[in-house]
Amino acid sequence: MSRKIPAPSSCLPPLKRLSAFDAVQVTTFLGHLRQIYQPEVRGVRTKVAHDSGYASEASDDDCKSTSSTTSSIDSLRTDRFERSVAMKWLTGLITRGEEWIEEGMTGEEQNQRVRVTEDAASLLAVCSGTSSGPLMRTFEFPRSPQLADAGDAQDRDPIIVHIRDASILSQDHTSVGLQTWGSSCILAQRMVDSPAAFGLQQRSDGEKLSILELGAGTGVLSMVMAKLFTSDEARVVATDYHTAVLDNLRANVSGNFEGALSSASHEPPTVLPLDWRHLHRIASSSTICDAKPEAPFDMPFDIILGADIIYEPEHAVWIRSSVELLLKRDAQSFFYLIMPLRPTHEVETASVRETFPMVADVRQHRAANGEEGAMNRIAILDVSEIDRVVGTGRADETNALGVLSDGIVANAIKDTTPRLPFNFSTIVMIEHRIQDYRTRHVCHAMTAPDTAVK
Repeated sequence: MSRKIPAPSSCLPPLKRLSAFDAVQVTTFLGHLRQIYQPEVRGVRTKVAHDSGYASEASDDDCKSTSSTTSSIDSLRTDRFERSVAMKWLTGLITRGEEWIEEGMTGEEQNQRVRVTEDAASLLAVCSGTSSGPLMRTFEFPRSPQLADAGDAQDRDPIIVHIRDASILSQDHTSVGLQTWGSSCILAQRMVDSPAAFGLQQRSDGEKLSILELGAGTGVLSMVMAKLFTSDEARVVATDYHTAVLDNLRANVSGNFEGALSSASHEPPTVLPLDWRHLHRIASSSTICDAKPEAPFDMPFDIILGADIIYEPEHAVWIRSSVELLLKRDAQSFFYLIMPLRPTHEVETASVRETFPMVADVRQHRAANGEEGAMNRIAILDVSEIDRVVGTGRADETNALGVLSDGIVANAIKDTTPRLPFNFSTIVMIEHRIQDYRTRHVCHAMTAPDTAVK
């Protein structure tokens, strides 16, 4: 069941009654405004679970937010009258801040009120800078201390990307890629933490690593990959299908790799349209050996990535066909799929399980039928989960975020059993429950005025 987000004009208390509210109560009002004017990246707050399986169930509170709620927030954020009400209220709170702070009954309460006033000033700056609709975010992905110590000075710096989140187009659910979703941030940080664990290293044949992202959206994951490697080490191709999403993706790539942010050592991702359904038709109409997608997709990739890209039941089958056509068939190639388990998308989640079998099950079936030689189908090598902390992140992502390997992401456990020339035991699947992700292991997102990306 969806809930309507109240407008600032209907929920903010009169400031003449400010003295009647303590720091906790005023923080609640600020939190409501922040939900509208500085929303969190959906699904970023997570922590790694120690055990596997879907043990947690969504509470009633977790399931209240839906796409209707998101639409309501977008409408409020672009409503000039409501924004002016919010800014006037914040300005009044800051103006009365000193007097309100002194009214605190204890030293601790006064300190809390100081922090609340500072928070109000920060939120006022955000409201002033995002009136045009899009949100600018800066993501910081810290590197693993062990890897940073082993590299040069530049390799010790966190990877930073600047992203413009545009409003999702009205009545067009396929434009969800205009906004950043937490799955891409989580997978990016895990890969930055331990590139080798995901097969992100120079190939044994000395060739440049080739990385393809399906459904790249705002481009967070692709740009992190491009900044993780030098132009001599890897090439990255970021793809999507929706025209508006591709335009926003190109703008984000340009804003991160041109002008003051340009770097001769890093090659920007190549942004291209890609239709999974078209690739599925190619795979269905001919043998996989004869299928020839158009350039540059006629040359297979070492690594394929997908972050929260299953939102229709048929997508799993299309993606399987795409991966079978586009992934190199050797033991060094992997497909990583990370997806949140939403109660509203149980059919889509089930479609992944049905489309991508576990490697152990495929082996058992082959052994029972006396099959020998190379395995000629894609299957899940490993699955890991990240649990959700109740009350944080996007509320409709209540279960786990999953990653598959052999096609899906988690911990990239490589199967070294020789099955050349067709080894598709490389999916890693990461499933996650949205949680409080305040540790170093996931990026921090900040919003800023719409100036960082031109």
